[in-house]
Amino acid sequence: MKRYPILLVLVVMSLFSMVACQNVKEATSKGTKAVKAVKKAVEAAKTADNPLKNAKVGQFLEFRTVTEAMGTKSEIQTKQTVIAKDDVSVTLRTEITAMGMKMPPQESKYMLNQPYEPYKAEGTDAVVTPLGEGDETITAGGKSYSCHWAKVKVVASKPAPLTSTTTVWSCKDIPVTGMAKMITDSTMEMQGKTMDSKMTMELISAGQQ
Repeated sequence: MKRYPILLVLVVMSLFSMVACQNVKEATSKGTKAVKAVKKAVEAAKTADNPLKNAKVGQFLEFRTVTEAMGTKSEIQTKQTVIAKDDVSVTLRTEITAMGMKMPPQESKYMLNQPYEPYKAEGTDAVVTPLGEGDETITAGGKSYSCHWAKVKVVASKPAPLTSTTTVWSCKDIPVTGMAKMITDSTMEMQGKTMDSKMTMELISAGQQ
């Protein structure tokens, strides 16, 4: 068997090592750039697709929301109306009717340069992770809508530990928020107990006052 000088072996090993390191660096650099590009695209999409940018004062949506938890089912109706709009924000008035009783209306201001995330409650430390998206035609309020759906996972620790999975169906033909339907499956920790719930929110009417 032919023997090579130890110096030659070391040189060859060094060359192989250098090539391998260079390949790793290039792969790492490409991976880092790809990750940054994806993150940038996601953030840009969030702010660019805020449906409230097209909202008009007087437009409204009405929803029926059914919640199932701890073996019981409850239903409420919600009406959202655009009561003010300027170049940077939209103000919605929300009216809730539960068990035939109307609650005092609430007003919320939404900034147009921020993403519209109906699955993320205010005042939480929620972290949102996209799970998938696609196109689907659904029926809501007796009417057919060609929708784009998006599914996300939400994890929060305040005001109580919560993990939920939400799917939102949106349509450009629907005013205000564009939402036709939303289904949320949640698991919440309260006082050492775990509570599972399912909430289905479906559009029943939309229009202009």
